[in-house]
Amino acid sequence: MNTKKTQKKEKKPKNEKTKIKKKITQKKATQKIAKSKTTKKSRVAKISTSKKIQTAKIQNKIAPQLKIQKVNVAALIDEQKQLTKPEPSILIKINSFVDKLNKELKKNKVNATATLGGSVAKGTFIKNNFDADIFVKFDQSYKGKNISDALEQVLLGMDNKVSKVHGSRDYFQIKDEQNKFTYELVPVLKVSNYKEAENVADMSPLHVDYFVKKSKTIMNLRDEVRITKLFMKSARVYGAESYIKGFSGHVVDLLIIKYGTFLELVTAAAKWKDEVIIDLEKYHINPKMALNSSKIYGPLIIVDPVQKTRNAAAAITTECFDKFKQRCKDFIIHPNSTFFELPNFQKIIDDKIKTTNNAEIFMINISPLEGKRDVIGSKVLKIKEHIEEQAKEYEFSLIWSDWEFNEKMCKICLAFNDAKLPDTKIIKGPPLSMEDATDKFRRAHRNTYNDKETIYAKETRRFLLAKSFLTATIEDEYVKDKCHEISFVEIEKSN
Repeated sequence: MNTKKTQKKEKKPKNEKTKIKKKITQKKATQKIAKSKTTKKSRVAKISTSKKIQTAKIQNKIAPQLKIQKVNVAALIDEQKQLTKPEPSILIKINSFVDKLNKELKKNKVNATATLGGSVAKGTFIKNNFDADIFVKFDQSYKGKNISDALEQVLLGMDNKVSKVHGSRDYFQIKDEQNKFTYELVPVLKVSNYKEAENVADMSPLHVDYFVKKSKTIMNLRDEVRITKLFMKSARVYGAESYIKGFSGHVVDLLIIKYGTFLELVTAAAKWKDEVIIDLEKYHINPKMALNSSKIYGPLIIVDPVQKTRNAAAAITTECFDKFKQRCKDFIIHPNSTFFELPNFQKIIDDKIKTTNNAEIFMINISPLEGKRDVIGSKVLKIKEHIEEQAKEYEFSLIWSDWEFNEKMCKICLAFNDAKLPDTKIIKGPPLSMEDATDKFRRAHRNTYNDKETIYAKETRRFLLAKSFLTATIEDEYVKDKCHEISFVEIEKSN
């Protein structure tokens, strides 16, 4: 009897232990439920506080490492955000135009709907520095038809001066009444995914939808995108046009979605390696294996969230990528408002001239052809590249070059070493043992001679001075075909 009673007493602590465990489990469950019922307002407050703490941590982290000057970076960024915000009245005006266009489409029995597009639809356009994209979405019944022609007929019936811009699919431009901005009217096929698209433009509304969806979960996304665009514009790396080969608006959106804020992007980009791969939706184990092989040679690879086979950053060159990285490093070291100022080409050139010695400096003025910015800008860039290639061919030493595209007047500035070239130059030929090649070289050059086992030619130079070289080169048919007018002046460096 005594033994059984003892056994029962020994089991009692185990039962109590079990009860205590249950109470602890129940308490944790209750706490978890209470936590999940936190109001949306308090969650936003926590996120806001978290962002401030995170920003402070970033500043504190980079300060000792890069010897950042004691300035209030948060205040600087907030000030720039306010300066980039567009006036609400602009949106009212744009929406009024869209309503007017939709009435005309309906009147002409065109099964299409005009909607805001690009940065205007996303709310990321910069004050006094934007074009208003308007997508005219045509029903799938128009697939295979010329929707540009259909839109043109409607626009010609409106009381506006319309300009047609030729491309893979023609689109149209209408200047605002007060000439503050330009409406770009882009005909697109209404699609629900990239597989239904006939033209790359058909994808653009899907990019807008993706951004708008993300903006509901990421605080202040629009403000962060705007200030990043301004920062890139100041660095002259913004724009996917073929004459810029920089960061597109879509890429900026994706970078901010990835990093959260402008400051976090800048901090990360300052430490970027030679190649960066971003896959926001984690579509691929190895993006480089999954994407188009011809589009992965650039330094930045971003899998397009709405088209997982596309590198959204394929247009970005190593030059623009490196320039952006350096700009980020410079900002971290010495943050100030000049990093958000739109570039002044004349000031950039003046600053370069001040630090350039023993040089002949020329400013080439080019009146471009009419047409799509991307096309005419590329033509001017080709003129610049042609002049530089020819300068190398004629052995002129180019110290630096820079250029600016403007639809009215483009400028190319070139700084050459001011040393006059010798009257003659020596051209090295093939080894004398190669008889056929040696005979061919002799026929090509009048004044040849042998030195040891090689044949050489001595020729009179065509140009001795950079000025005479430029005078002849801008008269090349290759150059004249790519612009309306071209001329140059020599810049005298002031003491």
